[in-house]
Order: sequence, then structure tokens, then C-alpha cells
Amino acid sequence: MSERTKELFLDWFSIWPGATGYDPDGTAFISEAPSGVELAVQSPTITEPVMVSDKPWEGDLVSSSTVLLEDGKYRLWYGAACGTCYAESVDGFSWEKPILNLQEHDGSTANNAVYNPNVAGNVFRDPDAPDSERYKLVDLEASWVHEGKDIPEQEALRLREELMKVTATQEELAAKLSIRGAVHGAVSPDGLRWEAIKEPLFVKFCDTQNVVFYDPERKKYIGYWRDSAGRRRSIARSETDDFRRWPQPDLILAPDSQDAPTDDYYTNCYS
Repeated sequence: MSERTKELFLDWFSIWPGATGYDPDGTAFISEAPSGVELAVQSPTITEPVMVSDKPWEGDLVSSSTVLLEDGKYRLWYGAACGTCYAESVDGFSWEKPILNLQEHDGSTANNAVYNPNVAGNVFRDPDAPDSERYKLVDLEASWVHEGKDIPEQEALRLREELMKVTATQEELAAKLSIRGAVHGAVSPDGLRWEAIKEPLFVKFCDTQNVVFYDPERKKYIGYWRDSAGRRRSIARSETDDFRRWPQPDLILAPDSQDAPTDDYYTNCYS
């Protein structure tokens, strides 16, 4: 009996279930199924947080990040109270937040902020772009609208609670209070110095965690966007030849009757 060994299980290639069949000339082939194979989930290792809010300009939390590995160094763009911030690491665990003096916050540029959209943007490297637009970013503009006027979020949330008590359907509520949004873009030569694109990439409220990348095989920009099916978060997709012009995305994944009433499809990602 051979010794028991462990093998990292990524797909079924190394776990052949056994088969019997016949070639076109009638020759039979037989493959015996393996025995003594046990599949087990690797236990996770819990580590200390690798990124925490420890700067006064970051606010209470850090969120919505993008990580790229370039020239042996991890580059991180993440969300904070002052907008999109930047950090670097050689191992992915210890992160340095360099003082870049690029964005002003509370009267000072002594911070690691690089861009100031409403919501932290998704960053990607475009290998086919000119040097001045090597890096690209998408971010979200959103506002609450009541009776045709933009109102602050805290006021909107208070008003929403009041309206939910007197409106019978979601459609009635949306007619009185809604969210207006658009997806914007920016370009950069180095991922640090950003130039905003004036016009929206497209007009639609896409919440957070929108993910865009350039597909070198299709020669297209691909976007996975936060959408909603009814009242539940879902995922939509679109593609374009021109980063500055996007069609309205198509819904591709949404909760249905097979999912629990509280299920959402949340936190899109691309690897």
C-alpha cells in the first residue's frame, strides 16, 4: 500500500473517475477508478488585518480596493474618506502609505490620496493604450433625488423611512424618492496622477464594486457592473472598443426563486 499523500485540488484533471468505452474499430478500453481518494477543504488561516485605517484623512474604514502586481511590487488603490488612496507592498502583508502630496484634504496635501471621486474607483492597466493613458479608473457618481431635486444622503434615508410607512409598493416609493447615478472614468500615466474624463462613460446607478479590465484577446474593454433586479443587487456586463463610450449593460446574474429572499450577488471581482 502506498503512503497517503496530499495533492492540491484545483480541478478534476487528476481525479479520473474511471470509464469504459470503444474505439471506432471496436477495440475496448477500460480505465479503473481510483480508490481511497478523499476530498477535503483546506482549513483557512486567520491572519491579522493587512490594511487598517490609521491615518486621519482615511476616516473610519478602508474599502473597495484594487491590487496589481507590477515589477515585483504590489500596488494597492483603496477607498477612504478623502477618496482613492494608494499603498505599496513587497509581500502583500506589510503596506506602506507614501506621502504623495497630490490631493488636498483638510487644507493639506501631506497624504497618500491620488483621486477624489464619490466612491473609490476600480483601477486597471491598459497594455494597448498610449503612455499617457496606461492606467484607467472607473468610479461612481450618485445622488438621492426627491421631487426633482438632489438631497443629502442622511436626509434621504430619513425621508425613505417615513415614505415606507405610507407607500404600498416599491414603485410608489421610487416615484417619490430615487437614486440618480452615472459611471465616470479617469486616465493616468502612472496610476498616481489622474485626469478625469469630462463626460460620463454611461448614465446609470451602479452602486459599488464595479470592475473593468482590458481583454487583449478580444481587444475590448469589459465591464462587470453592480445592477439590481427588483430590490436585490445583481451583476450586469457590457463591453466596448472605446473606453470613453459604453453601452448600457445587460443583466447576467440575479437572484431568483432558487435563492433565499435575502440573497444578493455582491462584490464583483476579476482575477
